[in-house]
Amino acid sequence: MIGAGTVGGGVYEIIMNRLGGGSDTNTTTPIITKICVRDPNKQRDFSLDSSKTQVVTDVTSILNDDDIDLVVEVAGGVTFAKDAVYESLKNSKSVVTANKALIAENLDKLITLVDEANANNKKSVKFGYEASVCGGIPIIHTLQSGYNGDIINEVQGICNGTTNYMLESLR
Repeated sequence: MIGAGTVGGGVYEIIMNRLGGGSDTNTTTPIITKICVRDPNKQRDFSLDSSKTQVVTDVTSILNDDDIDLVVEVAGGVTFAKDAVYESLKNSKSVVTANKALIAENLDKLITLVDEANANNKKSVKFGYEASVCGGIPIIHTLQSGYNGDIINEVQGICNGTTNYMLESLR
């Protein structure tokens, strides 16, 4: 996982506490083995299980780790996070992100990188960005799979929880 702020802490707790966090000895249970942070001494709002999760400051330790299949990017921004996501895909690692800015500015390139990784690889590389849209409402998957026979020319509306909150507060 890249990033351990508010979103990262929530993701960590869900994966490690609610989903088992590697308590199963087979590989079907997810576990976060490494978290890349800027400041490893910073106080966090969540508890890290140091017996299962290593805190690192060099993202290449995640990108070059052959035991890591999936990278969760919750660092935000479009500089460091973009580079980390690009390199993850180039290294044939699936990626999940909640990074709205990254998706807005780079979706075409990200899809190209996924296609290239899948063309050159035996395992399937996936790119999940559902969490960056509509506050995590499963709209992307629904549009991609539920309307295969339909032609959708436009989707219109305000699909951002923060914007909805701001508009509601103006009433």
